[in-house]
Amino acid sequence: MDKTESRRDAEVRQKPVKLREVEKIWLDTGQLCEYLSICESQSYQLRKQGLPYCKVGKLVRYDKREVDRFIKRREVRERPTDETLSELRVK
Repeated sequence: MDKTESRRDAEVRQKPVKLREVEKIWLDTGQLCEYLSICESQSYQLRKQGLPYCKVGKLVRYDKREVDRFIKRREVRERPTDETLSELRVK
């Protein structure tokens, strides 16, 4: 029985443990502007408004997931007009 247990231990040690890896996608300012269809000055404005970024020396990088979250939080739904409100009331 000890031999069986030691074999199992050896098998467990040999199998690589796969942890859930999440690969970050980093964008530079040019790629961010292309991704959001904005100009470079607008990217600076977004940073002032709280867009998360990482700076190493003079290099600025944006985590794509964080950019998506930032944009999603700022999403504005269209305000209903008087016509759409009256249509909703009729139904």
